[in-house]
Amino acid sequence: LIALYLYTIRHRRYILSFMNILILTAHPSSVGHAHLIANAYKEEKEKLGDTVTLVDLYKEENFLPYFAFENIKEIPPNETRIRMQQLVTEADEIVFVFPVWWSGTPAIMKNWLDHVLAARFAYRYQEGKLVKMLSGKTAKVFATCGGAGWYFNHFFAPFYILWKYAILGYCGINLTTLEVCEWMSKSDGHDARCTQFIEKVRKDARN
Repeated sequence: LIALYLYTIRHRRYILSFMNILILTAHPSSVGHAHLIANAYKEEKEKLGDTVTLVDLYKEENFLPYFAFENIKEIPPNETRIRMQQLVTEADEIVFVFPVWWSGTPAIMKNWLDHVLAARFAYRYQEGKLVKMLSGKTAKVFATCGGAGWYFNHFFAPFYILWKYAILGYCGINLTTLEVCEWMSKSDGHDARCTQFIEKVRKDARN
């Protein structure tokens, strides 16, 4: 039995079905570290045979207007929102990659969350009880920050709690990884720190 277990772990890609992965990036610069991180994760997953869709939220074709309404039950349809929700529906795993700004995501990603993880798509209430409509999916968060990473990624950090329970968990999505590349504001050694972080991301993708 032990030998069978070890064989299954080593050759899981041939035994288990491949994954459909959605990666979302939110960095205004085309040379931002978020894109390097996202591409590294994508490369490793594609080597394993997974299908990966990479979405840059700053590209024009992914633009979503500011989330605004008079009556939340009468929000007009939006083709981009519908496409994004279809990508979420098809994904087994969702990966968020972004710089930490003011202890949170860039506004464009927050706007994506408001639009896409909407009521009656990501969650609903039935007889006063929460129904999590995206259960069975997993998610990972890879972020960069100018300060200390521990402020964001330890279990009691507001940033971690927000992603683990208030956003993803509320919809039934299980956050399996949250990693932060720290001290990116320091001019000395920040490229080396990013390189080390990318290697950690690649290892995570292979596991």
